[in-house]
Amino acid sequence: MELSKNKMIFGHRGASAYAPENTLPAFELAADMNAFGVELDVHLTKDGKLAVIHDGEISRVSDGSGKVSEMTLDELRAYNFAAKFPGGEKFGKVAIPTLDEVYELLAPRGLCVNVEIKANGRDFVRKVHDCAVAHGMRERVIYSSFNHWNLTDLLEYDGEAFVAPLYGAEIVKPADYAALFGARAIHPHYSQILNHPDIVARAAELGVRVHPWTVDDPEAIKRLCELNVGAIITNKPDLALKIANG
Repeated sequence: MELSKNKMIFGHRGASAYAPENTLPAFELAADMNAFGVELDVHLTKDGKLAVIHDGEISRVSDGSGKVSEMTLDELRAYNFAAKFPGGEKFGKVAIPTLDEVYELLAPRGLCVNVEIKANGRDFVRKVHDCAVAHGMRERVIYSSFNHWNLTDLLEYDGEAFVAPLYGAEIVKPADYAALFGARAIHPHYSQILNHPDIVARAAELGVRVHPWTVDDPEAIKRLCELNVGAIITNKPDLALKIANG
C-alpha cells in the first residue's frame, strides 16, 4: 500500500462522536467528512460471519446482550445498535454491519480501512484478509491488533499485507520492534507520542509510519501534526481535518 505523505485522518469506528460507533451511518458520515479512511473492529459470529463491533459482547452498544461468538448474524440483527447512542433514535433501528457491507459502502468512495483484528487464530486472520481481497480492497487495508501474533500470522499468509501493532503504553523502541517483524506502521495510544516524541523521528529512519489513536483534543491533534505523524485516528474526523489542513 502506498500511503499519502500528508496527514491521513481515520474516523475511529467511523465518525463515532456523531453517530453510533462501528455502524454504517458512522462510516458513511466519516466518508462525507472527507476522512482518508475509517478504523473498525471485527469479531466472528457463531455462524462464521465477520461482524463489525468493538466488544465481544453487545450490551454496551445495543439493546440486547450476549457474546458475538455465541450468536448468529440473524440473532445479532434482532437488536438496535443505535440504542445506547445519545440521540440514537434519529437513526432509527441500526443493524450490526458485516465487514462485507462496510467494504461495499466504502470501496466505491475510495476510502482506506484500518481493520482491528479482535479475535485470534490463523483461520480467522485469513478470513478477514480474504474478505478484503474479495472486495478489491487488498491495497487499501491496514491490519492492526493488540495481539501481535495475529499480525505475524497474516504476514505469513500475505507477505505484502500492511500490518501495524497496536499498543497502549511504554513499549521501548516500538518502531524498531515493528520493523523487526515486518510491520509498516505502529499504532500507539497518542499519549505515548506526546510523552516520547523522539519515537516519530526514529520511526521515520526505519521507514515505519506512526498512526496514533484515539485523539479528539484539539491541542493534542495540533501537536501530533507538528510532530509529523503519518495519520491520526479520531472520533472527530471533521475537527482533525480542519486542524491538519491549517
